[in-house]
Amino acid sequence: MAEEEKKNEEMENEEVNEEQEEKEEKDDSGQSGFFKTLNMIIIGGVVGAGVSLLSNSEIRKNAMEKLKESEAMKVAGKEVKKAAQDMFTEQAVNSIKQAAAKSIKQAVAEYKNKADNPVVSMIPIGEEENGNSSEEQDKKQESQNQDLDERLSKLEEKLNQLVDSKE
Repeated sequence: MAEEEKKNEEMENEEVNEEQEEKEEKDDSGQSGFFKTLNMIIIGGVVGAGVSLLSNSEIRKNAMEKLKESEAMKVAGKEVKKAAQDMFTEQAVNSIKQAAAKSIKQAVAEYKNKADNPVVSMIPIGEEENGNSSEEQDKKQESQNQDLDERLSKLEEKLNQLVDSKE
């Protein structure tokens, strides 16, 4: 009797071991090792056939022409083009915003420095030279502002042209 019980236990252990091995052989999709290997062989065959077809220059040219003419490639090309334009435009806008913010901060800091440290003029108040120099400075600053405005408008026009040409 003891021998029969040992044999039964061994058989049960063997069955449990076989079930565990089968479970380990199955992957997440529930395929056993044989089917997994078969799938890999089929995939390898398809990839190899594709590579061999594309290695022939005539077939490759025909395949490329068909791809160029296909609607799917046209739509995909338009989407890629639009995504690239959006990305470029966003980068350009961010760059301009950063440059503008930096120049505004710099101008504010200079204005504060001038306000904190007023320059006392050594020229007597009654002289006309003082009036002329401030008028000259105003004109000079006004011309500089006009130059900057012109440059900024030219930059805006170029960016708009660039965005329009990409569309």
